[in-house]
Amino acid sequence: MDDNEFREFVSIHVKEGAWQVVMLFWDELLHRDSKDVVSGDLKSRTLTWWPTDEDHDLKVLCKVLTVEDCKLGSLTLCFRKITEEGITRLAETLSNSQCDLKSLDLSFNDVRDERVKHIAEALSSSHCRLESLTLRKNKVTDEGVKHIADALSSSHCRLESLNLRMNKVADEGVKHIAEALSGSHCRLESLNLSWNKVTGDGVKHIAEALSSSHCRLESLNLSWNKVADEGVKHIAEALSSSHCRLESLDLSGNKVTDEGVKHISEALSSSHCRLESLDLSVNDVTDEGVKHIAEALSSSHCRLESLDLSGNKVTDEGVKHISEALSSSHCRLGSLDLGGNKVTDKGVKHIADALSNIYCRLNYLYLSFSDNITDKGVRLLAYALVHSNYELTGKRPFIFVTAKVKGRMSEEALS
Repeated sequence: MDDNEFREFVSIHVKEGAWQVVMLFWDELLHRDSKDVVSGDLKSRTLTWWPTDEDHDLKVLCKVLTVEDCKLGSLTLCFRKITEEGITRLAETLSNSQCDLKSLDLSFNDVRDERVKHIAEALSSSHCRLESLTLRKNKVTDEGVKHIADALSSSHCRLESLNLRMNKVADEGVKHIAEALSGSHCRLESLNLSWNKVTGDGVKHIAEALSSSHCRLESLNLSWNKVADEGVKHIAEALSSSHCRLESLDLSGNKVTDEGVKHISEALSSSHCRLESLDLSVNDVTDEGVKHIAEALSSSHCRLESLDLSGNKVTDEGVKHISEALSSSHCRLGSLDLGGNKVTDKGVKHIADALSNIYCRLNYLYLSFSDNITDKGVRLLAYALVHSNYELTGKRPFIFVTAKVKGRMSEEALS
């Protein structure tokens, strides 16, 4: 049977409630889904397709999940129109000692607070093994977040990753999450709150949590909220705390100006700051802000390896500051995105000079959609890279520079 015939075969038996028949073909279903078999056993116990049109209430699926031979580790049910009864049944299954599910994605399912409550109750169960939960593009409000936060504070909850992107979470909900993060039982390491309604007040709560000795958060995505400079200041203070474990921070699309960048830069220069990845794309950063970042990058304490400044207001002057930092022996930056700014051929020359420097560790450079860079500038860059460790790929408006040998300085710099 081809894939379509096989799925039709499974759908027929699901509709009939014949879960035993489905189990006979379970490994084949997972194999066709993952296309990854090793030594006759499935390397990835992942399922991304299920005939919910025939199983709206997930009765058959949940029965399969509690069979000892199932051992499904990851389940994705996006755009599946799951009913409230289906969510309730799934939550009950998560609390079953036979369920091995560690990752669950329910994105784009019109999940509301009442349904989230059922999931939260499952997370608090001693039998629930879930470590990753994705609820993107649903209708979760602060009330639903409170249920999840209560679960995160439970000693039984094993959740390490939570994605609430594109919901209706405001500052009150963030406050609940922050209180959970400060608790000794919370194991959360990754939190995505992008495209919600978080302001500087909500960020203040998060920042206080980040400064707690109990908080384990390493990755935080606050992109496309209303953080602004006020919120950035709170985060910067947390980043300078000896307790803060944050390594990745996304603040894209938050109307951050040079003032906010100054606060972040001061934090990056702190010996306590562990940040390795920073996304400031689509903000209001100008050359002044870039100057502050460049000074931080030249500090011996700065650990930043990835920086995204695309879609800002950076000109050749700002690029000059960054280029000088890239030439510093202390700078660890391996990835830099300057696309969609106001860089001209003059700025390209500064970059070319930096790439030829013995201390530059850059592996990836993005200059795409830089309308002021002409063909002449691209040729200049290509010529400068001829005898270097770099190569130019793509063509306007897509300009990429990659290292031929990643993460390697010249022998002269290492000696």
